[in-house]
Amino acid sequence: MIITTTDSVAGREVYEYLGVVTGTGAAYTLRGSEAKKTETALKARDKALHMLREEAAELRADAILGLQVSHPYSGGIGNVEIMLTGTAVRLI
Repeated sequence: MIITTTDSVAGREVYEYLGVVTGTGAAYTLRGSEAKKTETALKARDKALHMLREEAAELRADAILGLQVSHPYSGGIGNVEIMLTGTAVRLI
């Protein structure tokens, strides 16, 4: 599945807009090094991407356009939440 922050895919046309899809991921770590904090953020991102792809696959989407990333909640030391939102589409 193609996932992009842009509103189009080079060489392809949007055939049908299927709706907005969202994925969220959260992860937690106790105090740690910068490497551990990065690892925690990547875990949260991977969970969010997995959920986003699943929701788009249920709609039989070929791509997700206009991907936006937000961090709605940090909840203090060690908590990371990431939300991904985009538009699921079918392409020609």
